[in-house]
Amino acid sequence: MSWTPDELVAFVGKVLYEVVERGLTLDFAFQKVKRGWRRLESFKVFYDVSFDAVKHYFPSAVSGGEVAGLVGCEGRGAGVVYIPGRCCLV
Repeated sequence: MSWTPDELVAFVGKVLYEVVERGLTLDFAFQKVKRGWRRLESFKVFYDVSFDAVKHYFPSAVSGGEVAGLVGCEGRGAGVVYIPGRCCLV
């Protein structure tokens, strides 16, 4: 099944909401939103755009060097950015 740009924006908005308002990591937020979404062949583009949105939404934490390794994600270049009261993958 294909997707539309509006659908992609709505999905990423829901992921950002889960990260910001509920303090979930990107992976947890992505999986939560994905479970409630319609079936697609691949969510790769949705994950990539969500990843970039979270990365750019918290640029001060990334540039401030608050990136720590995440167990199971080494080698993918992923990490956890700690923002007081919140965590998110970058």
